[in-house]
Amino acid sequence: MGAEVYPFRRFKIKKEKTMKRSLTVQDLRRLRDYPCEKWQRVYVDMFMLSFYLCGINMVDLVALPKIKRGSLIEFRRSKTGVPCRMKVPEVAWEIIDRYGGRDRLVSFGEDCCSVEAWHNRLHRMNMALQKIGPSSYTYVKAKGRGRNMKRKKVYVSLFPELTSYWARHTWATLAAESDVPEIEASIIKPDVMEGDKVSTRSGYNYQAMATYLEKYWSNYNPAYRSFAGKGGDCTNFVSQALRAGGWADKSGWYKSSDNWWYNETNQTWSWVNVDYLGTFARSSGRCTMLDNVWKLRVGDFLQVKAANATR
Repeated sequence: MGAEVYPFRRFKIKKEKTMKRSLTVQDLRRLRDYPCEKWQRVYVDMFMLSFYLCGINMVDLVALPKIKRGSLIEFRRSKTGVPCRMKVPEVAWEIIDRYGGRDRLVSFGEDCCSVEAWHNRLHRMNMALQKIGPSSYTYVKAKGRGRNMKRKKVYVSLFPELTSYWARHTWATLAAESDVPEIEASIIKPDVMEGDKVSTRSGYNYQAMATYLEKYWSNYNPAYRSFAGKGGDCTNFVSQALRAGGWADKSGWYKSSDNWWYNETNQTWSWVNVDYLGTFARSSGRCTMLDNVWKLRVGDFLQVKAANATR
């Protein structure tokens, strides 16, 4: 697609290295096993529980209702509304049993009766995590005239930037390195598994789709025909990415929106036509409609039409 049709083609987005927000396996074990102070232990345990539960966000964790041992955890992500279901490993139950709540899965945050109170609790958690490490006392002069020296505790932080959100990134990173499709069957239902680095909902590799788009958006893949002069190449390019992420061909009459395929001599209308692709994606069950654009994630595709357009 040329710049005359898609003006944003003229611009290039500057890439910046993402700040590291995940722990290595060694650091994760070090955090778990470190003999921290008693007041810090609950925060370390909540961090580990978040990690054990597939990197669940803290706000979702503290909202979980009580369940019986052996039951699945079921919830909708507060951020996206995506339904999730997962098994609870034994290491997670050890923490849950230690901090069981009255009505919630854990008591952490159960007493927060306002958003502000929860934000303060989360802030204290982050501060506690960043103070994990050896400590000692020093003496500093107290403020005010004629004041005596006062004793102050100083921490040598092992993880100076650590926050609760690192649990999610750590799980996603380690899951990706372990090849999530191999382990997800024992951890979480495939169609709701969600990670920041790799997502394989319904068996599709959404990161592979994004990688394909990044690789070929300006360097056309010669394995496919171009339809740039035949009404536009957008849907063709999207179909290529979907196939790269695991969409299998659906054979049948090429003019039917029930089918989706491409070969050396022909392709279905659903491969190259925006309306036909949208129909196939929904009717085949490979996609579902979102009610808000902000729920889009890596690997999702967005179809747009003008307000007065009939197509």
